Amino acid sequence: MQRVIKLEEVDSNGFKVGFIDAIYRNGLLFLNQIRVNERVRGMGYGRNLLTRLLSLGASLGANRLEGNFRPDSGALLSARVFYQHMGISIYRGMLYKPL
Repeated sequence: MQRVIKLEEVDSNGFKVGFIDAIYRNGLLFLNQIRVNERVRGMGYGRNLLTRLLSLGASLGANRLEGNFRPDSGALLSARVFYQHMGISIYRGMLYKPL
């Protein structure tokens, strides 16, 4: 079974400030993309998106999260810190987290 997952975060005014896009298939939750508007980074929206994705993935039967690590050059350090803070390993351009 394959399932496309798309989640959004909105601010208190109802404006979309971020989204996450992933695919679940055969125990693997593959993170395609996560984006949070620059003006609200550091306010917990990315953490909320990723936490929701991991919870949904686990409920579907995922045993791991994987993805490609290709942040914009300006966001390289902050993206690396974000993923590591969320318990996600980065190795040779790949993200990995057992669930």
